Amino acid sequence: MDFHISLTSALRFLRALKPSAIHASSEEVTSHLRRSFCDFQREYVNYSFQCARLHRHFKHEFKTNSSGTEGAYRDLVKFVDAGFQTLCGDHATCIRAYFLLAHRPKVAPSVGIHIMGDYDEIVNVAMISGSGQKGEDRQVKDYTVFERIVNTGLPYLDNNIPKTVKGDLEYKHGSLHLDRVKAEYRQPITDSWLISRFRGNILRSVAKDKRWPQFWKGEQHSSGHKSNLAVPITFRQHAERNRLMGDLVEVLNLPDDGRSILGFLLIDHPATYYFDDAPADSFENLDVNILYLYADTLSLPIVTYLTYTKGSDTVRDYEARNGGGDKCQH
Repeated sequence: MDFHISLTSALRFLRALKPSAIHASSEEVTSHLRRSFCDFQREYVNYSFQCARLHRHFKHEFKTNSSGTEGAYRDLVKFVDAGFQTLCGDHATCIRAYFLLAHRPKVAPSVGIHIMGDYDEIVNVAMISGSGQKGEDRQVKDYTVFERIVNTGLPYLDNNIPKTVKGDLEYKHGSLHLDRVKAEYRQPITDSWLISRFRGNILRSVAKDKRWPQFWKGEQHSSGHKSNLAVPITFRQHAERNRLMGDLVEVLNLPDDGRSILGFLLIDHPATYYFDDAPADSFENLDVNILYLYADTLSLPIVTYLTYTKGSDTVRDYEARNGGGDKCQH
């Protein structure tokens, strides 16, 4: 009995330090995904149906030159935009719940959903974090994480941002004082793989680093983060293989090179080595695999959003006649 207990404890200890850092069972993870996508299915169907109905009404009002055209347009724009943000917010909440389920640290990650705008601007649609702040819009060129995804179409993983800042001369992060980090910051030993993984997996805590937040710009980064993981929301493979209809390619405004990055899911955490250690561009990284499921389903409301705004001939004609109207935010 004592030997069995000791062996069980030892195995539990070793599992806590395994490279994947994933501690939920396959049943727990798949059950969570089942609930998430069941809820998403219901909300997306409602959203898509109402978008179609409001657009049909607006189109009728516009073609008949009705006095109700402006009101119908405003109703359409308001619902399409608000419904899209609600779907993204719900998705971000489910993603955060996955990480709390699958990873041992009690400190939850921040989850951001970012949509590509015009001129390589990244519009922050939803942010679920401890601060409750949505976050600012960004530029692709200011962040290695976004720039690399746009250039390669592959996910991005950094389990030790301070180490990357000091070791990668080309690293860019618009929210960090990079020169100060390189010159002034001394990374504590608690950020090492073994200690960080031990604290997170055994003690379920994150080492406190009072100095690190001082190198971040803005109040929203008051806690700072040391690990991040991002995957693209994309039709890249379908676009490259000509599997998308030509009209849809125009609505999505996909470039000729087929990169077709619509947006990003970005996950931040204050601990080093929080995410699965397997290469991000492999099918062995569970965190990346899960995020791709959420990213792929998010492409559906993005297409719906674009179809009834920028992709609508009626909406474009109305806005052209009325100096742009009240265009949607994204």
